[in-house]
Amino acid sequence: MTATVEQMVEHPMLVKVPPAVELTARQVEILTLIASGKGSKEIASDLRISESTVGVHRVMLYRAIGVHDMITLTLYAVREGYVKVV
Repeated sequence: MTATVEQMVEHPMLVKVPPAVELTARQVEILTLIASGKGSKEIASDLRISESTVGVHRVMLYRAIGVHDMITLTLYAVREGYVKVV
């Protein structure tokens, strides 16, 4: 994990993370894989879907959660317990 992400996890006031929302099982699956550091190609292979489908899921996650970047999406996943920081 980069120093910037570590700082954001340790000091959550540096980034405003939106409140929890209800996600579908597939959205949780994609969110967990993204926040775990997997790229679109790897996620597509793991789930046997196309890379463009992964991209659509990513956009839908951004909209559902109300974020606009990967860092905030990842922080959301950590805060909500979808992934753990080790």
